Amino acid sequence: MQKTGNMTELENNNYFVKHTLSKYLIPTIISLLGSTMITFVNSLLTGNLYGKEALAAMNLVNPVTFIFAMFGCLISIGGATGASIAMGKEEDAQVNAYATLSLLLSIAVPVMFSAVGVLFFQPLMGFLGAKGALFEAAAGYGRVMLAGGLFTTLMYYPFNFLRVDGRGQYSMMIFGVMGVVDILLVLLFHRMDLGLTGVGLAVVLSAAVADAAGIGVLFFGKGRQLGLGRVAHPVHDTVQLVRAGAAAALNNLCNMLRTIFLNSLVLTALGEDGVSMFAVACAVLNFATAFVAGAGQAVSPLIGVFYGERDYTSIRMLMKSAVRLSFLLMGGLFLLTLVGCIPLAQLFGMQGEDMTRGAAGMICWTMASLIPAAVVNCLIFHYTTIRRVALASVLTFCRSLGYVALIAWILVRMGASGILMSAFILGELATLFTAVCVAEFLKKRDPSLERMLLLPRISGEEHYISFSVPGSAQGAVVASERMAEFCEQHELDPALAMMLPLAIEEMLVLVNEHCFENNDKMYADVRIVISAAELLLRIRCGGKLFDPIADYRKRTKGMSEEELLMDESLGIRMITQAADSVNFRRTLGVNNLIVTFAQTSNDL
Repeated sequence: MQKTGNMTELENNNYFVKHTLSKYLIPTIISLLGSTMITFVNSLLTGNLYGKEALAAMNLVNPVTFIFAMFGCLISIGGATGASIAMGKEEDAQVNAYATLSLLLSIAVPVMFSAVGVLFFQPLMGFLGAKGALFEAAAGYGRVMLAGGLFTTLMYYPFNFLRVDGRGQYSMMIFGVMGVVDILLVLLFHRMDLGLTGVGLAVVLSAAVADAAGIGVLFFGKGRQLGLGRVAHPVHDTVQLVRAGAAAALNNLCNMLRTIFLNSLVLTALGEDGVSMFAVACAVLNFATAFVAGAGQAVSPLIGVFYGERDYTSIRMLMKSAVRLSFLLMGGLFLLTLVGCIPLAQLFGMQGEDMTRGAAGMICWTMASLIPAAVVNCLIFHYTTIRRVALASVLTFCRSLGYVALIAWILVRMGASGILMSAFILGELATLFTAVCVAEFLKKRDPSLERMLLLPRISGEEHYISFSVPGSAQGAVVASERMAEFCEQHELDPALAMMLPLAIEEMLVLVNEHCFENNDKMYADVRIVISAAELLLRIRCGGKLFDPIADYRKRTKGMSEEELLMDESLGIRMITQAADSVNFRRTLGVNNLIVTFAQTSNDL
């Protein structure tokens, strides 16, 4: 599209996408840190309070937690993804149906698994490798974690749906508090001499408190938009939910199987001391994974809404920002780990030079793997949200289990047990290479797809313009001029070509006053798409809740024809009368105004 004159004065500066991403990224990471801090700190305290044998026993039982986390990811991430896409399509009843179905499944599924697990507890523990003395050490902890698994699964429900509802900051506070409560309870139960059983009770009780608070805020808190509703198609919706959450659930399942496999491999190659060192590396890895998962989980609801709106430009900008931020973040964490790996190993109670250096080396290898993992994880969540579930699942299996287990087994067979943990970074790099190869293959099969994101190319029958407007009167004027040039370039109906620039200027002036309070550091995103069937105008911005169309209707209610003609919002009046639909909604904490006109262009 050729741009002339003022067409170059406003560009899509990515402000809205970056601002919205940062709004979601920080609360998501802090929320995940609240939950992963439990594993990290509990491992640290267990190693110091109860010794390396207790630490090894706890690590053997942790796959039980992975199972309940797998249920949580499958149900809540799947449900939240479906809800965000339905939200982008303005299907409010379906949004509430996903919220209801996810809540019911988050209760029923873990309860059934716990019942079976309690009945077959000893065989289950034996399968996990807890036999003999290790069984005696882990039994109490295992029973508590199995019985209280409901609260682990349910934890994912408010965490994911609060972000869909645009209130991710509440999950940050709730799950941050959960980590603090857990630490206090671990110390209290230690004074009561409850041992590892007390650690398990602390995990379950802190999760229960977080669940109650999160669900309460979700349905009764200030600014709520989600609600519970009738599930009209339970089987169909469950299938869609499972499809959307499959990759995230598979990640937890693969992590569980990887832990079991590597525990056995490390025990064979490095002995019980090796298992203790590996437990330390796993604790650090699980804690740092919050930063990797944070970027992917932060972009998922945003991509869902953008995908429902067919706003592929915003998805591309969002993914670019997310990958860059997560890559820089993990690179910085890795450098910090290199400096502090020895003291960190000692914090977990590793004693002696061999134990300390061995644990420190394992920590460094696993932390280095999270740099490419940051990129891979963003791609996996993106593919999941745009419903390329098979590709997302393949990549998840490769990075979480397949490549890591294969490379680790090869290293042990080659007698290179000393660098066994390098399997983590080699596995991530192999997964990234696989993603590139598969994307190229799919693009060759379907030339309409473009780049790694596999999004559709803009159709030759569609024309669009997208730009960012600063919160100032001058910005509104330039936006109006740019719209007039676009209308002229594509030979729109003269009446529409007259009213659109006028209405955009009026609406942006109102947005500046009411949403931005004339803060020219804030921006609104304007997008117009012309197809053979319709013209779509979308104005999207952060700031305070404000609907310019509703404001106009309220302000002009009761006015006479003469007063309406003298009103300063003539353009808004004309488009409300000419448009086929005018929809305003607050999506993900963002104002979205969408106006559509049927068969608008003379040249299409």
